[in-house]
Amino acid sequence: MDVLGQIRSQYDTLSKTQKKIADYIQQHTNTCCFASLKEIAALTGTTEATVLNFSRKMGYASFLDMRNQLKEGAAKWTTPITTEAFLDIPYEELFKRNKTQQEENFAAIWKEGNEKSVREAVELLQNAKKIYCVACDFSSALSHYFQARFTRLGLNVEDIGSKSTTDVLHSLAFADRNDLVVIFSFAEYSKMTLAVEEYLSMNGIKILCFSDGEASPASLMADVSIICCTRHFILLNVMTSVIMLIDLLAITFFNENKVVFIQHKKKLDKMQRYLFEKKVMPLDRMDPL
Repeated sequence: MDVLGQIRSQYDTLSKTQKKIADYIQQHTNTCCFASLKEIAALTGTTEATVLNFSRKMGYASFLDMRNQLKEGAAKWTTPITTEAFLDIPYEELFKRNKTQQEENFAAIWKEGNEKSVREAVELLQNAKKIYCVACDFSSALSHYFQARFTRLGLNVEDIGSKSTTDVLHSLAFADRNDLVVIFSFAEYSKMTLAVEEYLSMNGIKILCFSDGEASPASLMADVSIICCTRHFILLNVMTSVIMLIDLLAITFFNENKVVFIQHKKKLDKMQRYLFEKKVMPLDRMDPL
């Protein structure tokens, strides 16, 4: 079991001071794996002896052993940019390696326990009054795709992934505990997205997260996390497996909530017929799927 697994399994037995260290490591895994004993003590408001004792409680002979294990764990969800991106790779090799990489990413979808997560995510969607999609940079394309897919299934979804910070905050100020926030977060994890997620979680709002590892900062704060393998030998992230998982979630939701779709379809048809009679749009068959 890795460091984060040890923390989760022993968390209830930790003292108040030890929980401060545990919480910090879980929330800042990507920096803790490079910090010194002195730095961790200062960052957690504890002492070096306390951090060392914490390391031993987690089953490690020393702080360095625990930190090395953190590094190994971080490597599973961090996707570094390597010098390989700047090499001249023959087209045939590039095509072959890209195909292999994508196949590995797709295969990893079924090895991450996502079947259980997808079922839990469907339950969150069913119970949500409104759904907000939060993302940043390239992930904004995913939040838009999610919004388009699930709005057509009859859910009330607002995509705020491409909005300005001010507009994001204005939208999320309406969110309450009856709503659901869907977070898209991949290396190198937007600090803004993580801060928003942390605030919403602290206020009791349910979080569904799409991320690249169980130990990613966003996954650790989410109620349900769907793990997507986005590794690539050149690009920082490739999002094809994320799209596939959004579609899988949509298919599963539709299969269990056909009535929601049918009711939405009736409203669409009624609205379209009215606009047709006003001669402002043709009466084409509208297919929400």
